[in-house]
Amino acid sequence: CDAEPWVQLSEFKTWAEVNQWALALFRVTPPLSPDLSRRIAEWRQIPDQEQQISTVLQFVQDEVRYFGIEIGASTAKPADPSVVFSRRFGDCKDKSLLFVTILHALGIEAYPVLVNATMGRAIDDWQPSASAFDHCIAVAVCNGQTYWLDPTMNYQRGSLAAHYTPAYGRGLVISPGTTSLSVIPQTTGLPQTTTTEYFRLRGKTEPADLKVVTIAQGRDAETLRAYFAATKRADIEKYYTHFYADSFPGIKMSSPIVVEDDEQQNQFQTTEFYSIDKAWTLSDKDKKYRCSFYPSTITSLFKTPVDTDRKLPLAVGFPEHEILRTEVILPEPWPTGVDTKTVNDPAFTFRKDYRCTGDKLVMEYEYQSLSDS
Repeated sequence: CDAEPWVQLSEFKTWAEVNQWALALFRVTPPLSPDLSRRIAEWRQIPDQEQQISTVLQFVQDEVRYFGIEIGASTAKPADPSVVFSRRFGDCKDKSLLFVTILHALGIEAYPVLVNATMGRAIDDWQPSASAFDHCIAVAVCNGQTYWLDPTMNYQRGSLAAHYTPAYGRGLVISPGTTSLSVIPQTTGLPQTTTTEYFRLRGKTEPADLKVVTIAQGRDAETLRAYFAATKRADIEKYYTHFYADSFPGIKMSSPIVVEDDEQQNQFQTTEFYSIDKAWTLSDKDKKYRCSFYPSTITSLFKTPVDTDRKLPLAVGFPEHEILRTEVILPEPWPTGVDTKTVNDPAFTFRKDYRCTGDKLVMEYEYQSLSDS
């Protein structure tokens, strides 16, 4: 596809002017409500400032619902922090300003930050404009370290340094001294999911067993933690079973999913157990039995573009890091074989390893995106 020509007009000459506009909107008029003041007094008893930030962030993320009624003035001006605290819901501006206001009361340097969740660093090429932003996060400074944090995310755990923030790229820090956009560095807490499938195949008409161990880290752990917290376990188990049912129609979950959550390391692990009634299928063409394995967790990361004759970059999911290991115990020894393929590209790396020794077949796939396009 070809780039469409476009023109941008703005009422602002500089980003400093946009910042002055935002400062007026994000100004908090004291005093804070008695309820909020009492809660701040409790948080003040936490001896460590980093732990104070983590505790307040967890409260705003998990106990203040992300919900906005953006009509009229509320499209740009955040609600009063005391009101947001009391009603326990707010949009991104509301949650970020509440978070920053509490940190200020605790003596911690912090500011709201306007970002563009869709365009990211591309707003570098824009004219200074208030319409350049569609999301609000926060930045906090503690013990000489700067932390870019998103109060709208849920169930983040672990140290502040390991907290994941999406690749927003650029942001306007709403503070008196701001004159330009700030570079938001790629955070740690990067996602990584390692899935290991353990198949045990028996005779052609006998049922097979499958155990699946998934270890999610960083952002992936937070996504799974939120999913398990907000979804009925019966619905989760039904969805997980359907995921494998396309490949193995007779599959059934043989026991409940086991969940292990290491909040300190921000690691979330699930273990699934299945029984497959008919793992082998008889081909109508050659009357041979076959059992197929497909790396669905890897291929789900990709989407084939509609237009392949392109002149613009193709956006890809970033950051992504997925590892799939499939171990199969066969009913009898299989011919020994080894196959390896590696693809290195500026935008991604991909690795495939295949090996079979005796009655054990191992297939391993690894994909990691290195760029957003």
